[in-house]
Amino acid sequence: MNALKRGLIGLGLSATLGAAGAATITTPEGVYNNFGGFDWTSAASVLISGYTITNASPTGSSQVIDVYYNAFAVNIQDATGGNFITNDLVKGTGNGTANGYEVTIVAHLKEMVSCVSVTGCSLVTITPMVGEWSVFLDETPDAKLSNQTGFGDGISLLTGTFNGGQAAAGVQGATNPGNVVLGTQFGGEVLTTNLSYINPALSGTSVVSTLQFGNKVTAWAAPSTWLGNGFNGVPQGAFVGQADANQNFHVPEPASLALTGIALAGVGFFARRRKQA
Repeated sequence: MNALKRGLIGLGLSATLGAAGAATITTPEGVYNNFGGFDWTSAASVLISGYTITNASPTGSSQVIDVYYNAFAVNIQDATGGNFITNDLVKGTGNGTANGYEVTIVAHLKEMVSCVSVTGCSLVTITPMVGEWSVFLDETPDAKLSNQTGFGDGISLLTGTFNGGQAAAGVQGATNPGNVVLGTQFGGEVLTTNLSYINPALSGTSVVSTLQFGNKVTAWAAPSTWLGNGFNGVPQGAFVGQADANQNFHVPEPASLALTGIALAGVGFFARRRKQA
């Protein structure tokens, strides 16, 4: 799929590391050399909770928001950004009966929203705080976008954290979170690698993501409810939107095992071109 996505609101995550070595990933289809990462579906969703600030909020108002993200992989990528041939990779059946396997990600971010206008809240900053993510391989494909079930089960492949970063400013609209335009940076770290499936252990990750509200793009449909991430329905005051991401992993050189990723994140207008599926 080669689509340029733009939306009213974007949540961007990006990172870069130094030179990478070669990694392998083992799937039910076999072993792939020079493993680079995952291309997550553009039809994924996020749930944002705790964002009540509008341009009518008092100057100095602040709050912590929670961002929850679920997705399944549509491609397993090599280190150059190309896609492996994965005929048995299931891309969101939601019924648990399909042959093949799926790879899913579950992530949770916390960000601080603060009003910085002289009067009212026409300008806000959003500062990344902390978060965590996990990637799974499931040989009983059951991820379902319509209600957010089936993500985060199966075999754990990788886990990691987000560790805070720069604040960025943008205009706050009359709705939550309005037409805020923000981009910022935060750090991240891979915590665990399942060496039975991925070798060697990975030290850094990069994610590029867009979160879109308002205009329907590609084939995205809002979930009818949200049963994942410990939720039983969409909480009062929360809202959902489209999300689209890539995740690229880098193999450490022997002298750089302690490297961590730097990530670009924010709520604003973001867009990217997807790799050819």
